[in-house]
Amino acid sequence: MLIKGTANEQIENGAYLKVTVKYGLIKLRNETCDLFKKLSDGAASQGNWTLALVQGDASKPIPKGEVQLVSTMKLTERTPKGEFTVSVSGYTVDDYSLLDLQFTFDNR
Repeated sequence: MLIKGTANEQIENGAYLKVTVKYGLIKLRNETCDLFKKLSDGAASQGNWTLALVQGDASKPIPKGEVQLVSTMKLTERTPKGEFTVSVSGYTVDDYSLLDLQFTFDNR
């Protein structure tokens, strides 16, 4: 999935994400992760969810302006068929709101 947005200020190291994945009312995943660590792992991540910058260096602050990210999620054979809701909230190192993203996907 391609995610496009605009950073109103430079995003500094220490920014973090809170990610929740639900299947109906069942919460499958609820995690907090360091934004820059997740970006640095990128496609090389061994987990089932990856996040990468389209342009730029994930080891440096993200400059003010347009930002594009690519996110992928691997589903196992054991993943139930149906609709999932994903919520992502991002925060700066000072706990100011950075982003709110919610989407659904259906793997039937």
